[in-house]
Amino acid sequence: MAAVTLPELGFTGRHVAEVLGITEEYVSMLRGRARRQELAA
Repeated sequence: MAAVTLPELGFTGRHVAEVLGITEEYVSMLRGRARRQELAA
């Protein structure tokens, strides 16, 4: 959830990835998945 919320608050994907110990690509994938779920709702 933080990987999706923090970029919306202005944190870069790179910073979020670094803090959470994941890749920027994974942050992007999670954000995309969240957007698709919002659109489906």
